[in-house]
Amino acid sequence: MMFIPDRIHKKISPERFLFFIFFVFCLVYSPRYLSAQSINDKDVFRSPVDIDILLSGNFAELRGSHFHTGIDIKTQGKTGLNIYAIADGYVSRIKVSPYGYGNALYITHPNGYTSVYAHLHRFNIQIEEYVRRQQYASKSFAVNLFPEPGLINVKQGEVVGKGGNSGSSLGPHLHFEIRTTDNEKPQNPLRWNFDVVDNIIPRFHNLIVYPLSDGATVNNVQRKLLFSLQKSGNNYKVKNNAPIKVADTIGLGVYVNDYLNNTYNRCGVNQLKVFVDDVLTYFLELNELSFAENRYILSHMDYALKVDRNIKAHKCFIDEGNHFSGYKFSEERGKVFVAPGDRKHVEVHAIDAHGNKSVLSFTLLGVDPVKAKQNITVASVLKPGQTNHFENEDVHLVFPSKSLYTKLNFTYSSEPGSEEMYSKIYQLHDKHVPLHQRFNFILETPDVPNHLKNKLYLASVAQNGNTSPVTSKVRCDKGRAHTRIRSFGRFALMADTIAPEIRPVNIYENKDMTSEQGISVKITDDATGIESYNGYINGIWVLFSYDAKNDLLYYEFDEYLPQDSTLQLKLIVSDPKHNTSIKTINFKRSEEQTNL
Repeated sequence: MMFIPDRIHKKISPERFLFFIFFVFCLVYSPRYLSAQSINDKDVFRSPVDIDILLSGNFAELRGSHFHTGIDIKTQGKTGLNIYAIADGYVSRIKVSPYGYGNALYITHPNGYTSVYAHLHRFNIQIEEYVRRQQYASKSFAVNLFPEPGLINVKQGEVVGKGGNSGSSLGPHLHFEIRTTDNEKPQNPLRWNFDVVDNIIPRFHNLIVYPLSDGATVNNVQRKLLFSLQKSGNNYKVKNNAPIKVADTIGLGVYVNDYLNNTYNRCGVNQLKVFVDDVLTYFLELNELSFAENRYILSHMDYALKVDRNIKAHKCFIDEGNHFSGYKFSEERGKVFVAPGDRKHVEVHAIDAHGNKSVLSFTLLGVDPVKAKQNITVASVLKPGQTNHFENEDVHLVFPSKSLYTKLNFTYSSEPGSEEMYSKIYQLHDKHVPLHQRFNFILETPDVPNHLKNKLYLASVAQNGNTSPVTSKVRCDKGRAHTRIRSFGRFALMADTIAPEIRPVNIYENKDMTSEQGISVKITDDATGIESYNGYINGIWVLFSYDAKNDLLYYEFDEYLPQDSTLQLKLIVSDPKHNTSIKTINFKRSEEQTNL
């Protein structure tokens, strides 16, 4: 959809106006636009489920490290609901993973779109058999398959799988996407008519005002402030309706969510518009996403609020290193200058995918700027758009040009590590500041024993001393450890020398497994996690599925099970630092049960 400002704030010459009309005519009547319009016909796509669509998440809502690329459809809190192809097409991709989308199916349609069905419990029989053959051929549970066009065709309304909770899902649901096939850009599925009921306006929770220049203040302080709001009809105002005193250049942010009928879940808005004295200064529209841009969410939202309070708020101004394409218009990148004595009326419009709109109104009152205060010791000034370096006797940091979103007065300190650490504890700036790309982190490691050099990993160190792994990819060379990370915080090197633990769930030595449908085993690793897992029965590799969030390995007895009544299970589980556990268990199955 082309953007036409709600309020025209500059006079347009006749020549420019005629050019504008010609441009609109060419856009509207181009073949691509006509195709996009016709695709929105209600009969093009059917629902992927045969129940009323209730959403637990919608398109482009703010997630921890990405914009949500689809809609999450509730499956009545259970696994096994039929999932249907929304139109004719062919299966173009099948991905099975213990993480992310879990069991995911991609169907390419002849109209230029691809539909995606994720977190499935399982696929239909035809697809399931194809996947299993590929898993056994590669001896891997996790596969990423691209069947040839026409190999697996589906018809609209055909059951293609069962709804589930696989991958990183936190409860049974269907994650559903519609992407343009040519560039794999996710589209907002609610632009099609899937009969989602929504007549509820978005709800503003807080206004946030940020001082952005050296002398800027908000209500006489040089830090951001959150303001509580009060609602009247479809409108919101700052509590007590008092003007907000600001100096110099400020930015605005809003904590706002959308809600749909018959569900309590918080969802995301489709559009945000900011008007200052009736002039549009910022316009965000979220009808299309790009996976290449998804991490820009860390700059778009207030990352510090997310870290400290799990509040996912929209910043309505654009950082220098933020190149997200969802910004359809901005004046001065959404930043607002208020001179002393100025009185500016501001409106923020929040609009959902069904056109429901709420408006937040408030007044900014300009006051004199203050002299900037410098309360910290700056180790280095880092700038977005260029390669930055920081180096001293202990560390060398290299930041690629796209690492930073804003200019950064980088701070650094170090302190002695604990007995189980193999480096100092390094405080690299502030965990509240996000990064877009990984940076090179090189540490001096003169005291690491040779036998531990391939066991090192980088850990995050909390103020109370608790540690958690950041990355196992650490390389030692000539007294230095090399790794790459993309977050700030407190870090130290540690060593992982302990193998994963294997705990049988429904099997023990010499157990008769005739009445069981399969074998369940728990696998855990307290340091760097699970890297690989393989199961063998009488020396033959069998397919163990891995449910990472529940630490569960499960083998469902199948035709690949050896046809013997006396069997031996052998499990081999390793972590990324090559610590390996091996467990063998003998068990039995009756002959009639083994004849699958």
